[in-house]
Amino acid sequence: MLKPFEYEVAIEILGQSQQTLVNEIFNESEKDQPNEKYLKFLEAKQKLVDDLMDELDLDDEYIIKRLLDKDDVIRELL
Repeated sequence: MLKPFEYEVAIEILGQSQQTLVNEIFNESEKDQPNEKYLKFLEAKQKLVDDLMDELDLDDEYIIKRLLDKDDVIRELL
């Protein structure tokens, strides 16, 4: 069973990864010759994280626990 704050921490982790993606998208798009493939990748990744944030529920204990684990591959992919 999740502790009351674990859901909020998982949402915060996702939010922080969104901030990093927004900054990276901005930096790449400001270049004289932005890499369009890289921008598409970043935008797709941002959409996936955004969708996960929108759809994450308190009942999603499996995903929340993985987001909280610093060594889990999910964290590395963010």
